[in-house]
Amino acid sequence: MSSLAEGGIGALASGDPLPRGELAGPAMDCDGLDCPAAVTLDGVAFRFGRREILDGVDLRVRAGESVAVMGTSGSGKSTLLSLVVGLLRPVSGSVQVLDADLAGLRASRLARFRRRHLGVVFQSGELLPALTAVENTAMPLLLDGASWPVASRTATELLDELGIAQDSQSIPAADLSGGERQRTALARAIVTGAELILADEPTGALDGAARDNVADLLFGLPLDRGCALLVVTHDPAIAARAGRVLALAGGALRPVALAQ
Repeated sequence: MSSLAEGGIGALASGDPLPRGELAGPAMDCDGLDCPAAVTLDGVAFRFGRREILDGVDLRVRAGESVAVMGTSGSGKSTLLSLVVGLLRPVSGSVQVLDADLAGLRASRLARFRRRHLGVVFQSGELLPALTAVENTAMPLLLDGASWPVASRTATELLDELGIAQDSQSIPAADLSGGERQRTALARAIVTGAELILADEPTGALDGAARDNVADLLFGLPLDRGCALLVVTHDPAIAARAGRVLALAGGALRPVALAQ
């Protein structure tokens, strides 16, 4: 389990629920460079002890755009996502997510912000194993004050859209296949209409058709829903699906070109 997963599940679920109206649809309707930045990192530095993980990193990811960050294990990919989520704070520089300075938000407001605007997909899904696919997917809506009938109906419709069979929706997540777990995790990430989706090695535990199916769904989100997508991966075949690919090495990001 990544450091993001270890700290992220509780953080994304915590905070006081806020009443919410109708489920948000696509977050943005724009094209290319006219789209606002969903994520802006300016001169971000981060270190563990004396080890420099990120050294003056600049990054912008716009609504409707997909960006993949590649790097070896220990290069700082999960650290980068943890900074974007607000689980870590930079030593220097700034992290802006949807025009919010996460470092300036108190814990309860930060938790609400994450829950309402961000969706995260982890390598192994990180679903609650005793809950069904519907219950896992509905959880963010319930935490945000939705009633069970509304949350379960919305979750069921989304799982149908993502190709989870009705029979599979009603069994414990522990009994789902790897591909079904990741599609359920994807449903949970987007059920609130999140404007920014973060994915930490989202296909790392999959192979073959299951990997390709999840990747198709994931990288289709910016076009289908107008959200921004930031993926970290070590897999060039997955990274090549993104609109832009960056490599993280030596604490710095640089653009790379991959064959489609």
